[in-house]
Amino acid sequence: MADSSSLDDSFKKPHVILGPHLGHQEVERINLELEQVLTQFPNEQSISVANLAQFISHNLGYEDVNELEDGLQGDFVEFLRALPTVVIEERALTEQQQKQKDEESSGKGKQAAPMYRNEERYMRTFVKKAPEPDEDDLRPMRLICRIRTTEDLWRVCLKSQEARAEIPELEFEVGADGARKVDAVYNHISSAVFNLGTHVREGFCDGMENADEYKIKLMETCVALNVLLDVEHPWTWIITDPSGKSTFRPMEGVEVVYLDEPGASESKLGYENLGLYTTPEFIGLLGEEGGEFSDMLKEAKAAKS
Repeated sequence: MADSSSLDDSFKKPHVILGPHLGHQEVERINLELEQVLTQFPNEQSISVANLAQFISHNLGYEDVNELEDGLQGDFVEFLRALPTVVIEERALTEQQQKQKDEESSGKGKQAAPMYRNEERYMRTFVKKAPEPDEDDLRPMRLICRIRTTEDLWRVCLKSQEARAEIPELEFEVGADGARKVDAVYNHISSAVFNLGTHVREGFCDGMENADEYKIKLMETCVALNVLLDVEHPWTWIITDPSGKSTFRPMEGVEVVYLDEPGASESKLGYENLGLYTTPEFIGLLGEEGGEFSDMLKEAKAAKS
């Protein structure tokens, strides 16, 4: 298994863009709009990044592309390069387009194809939907991503509609919910913390049998997940997908178990530390590290006692 220090440099900048400064809800909003725009084009048809950025900026209420990139705190093209759902292409202008560009620059011609920031004079960047894998090539699989440094959190994880995600060390699972989710691992976890916290804050547990104990368990899970995001303790992010459509970008260092191979269902790969962080000793060590949920947890335990 390759460690995170060996990750291709071309992926490191997108991982910064998908970092904790960009909340999971905003990433999801941009991804959904991106997919919505691309569905308007045939699978093999490309759209220029310049036009795509303008479409998304307008549809999401940004004043212009610069404001969109302010929101991303980075370059839109680098954001696209981080996503496994699209393909980026660099193309040279045709001779006719180059002539049109020269005439535009001299003030003698009509506007040529729009440029995106940092594009070379006679080059344009295009994007299209990544091709769907051949159904005959899809195999049920388990993807094992071992989180050892904070950089590992910025891998982009495509979790398909049929897939479930696990953190074995916490015996924590996010089930298949019928919706595809494309996001950094960090934001997958942040989304889970937000959803669990909503159950506690909005009183969804009230009226349940043993509601207080259930709320304490939820808050302990939120605290533990927040602590894992600091990566002071190694842990494992596992995607089990019967459809075979899930993936990571980059895939380098991700271990794959194909579940249709003999003996695969008995494989413990990825589950070596099952339940390691569920012990009372570990929960007791969390202390003040779990953000707002640490205080909520203390209050709930005090009220229960």
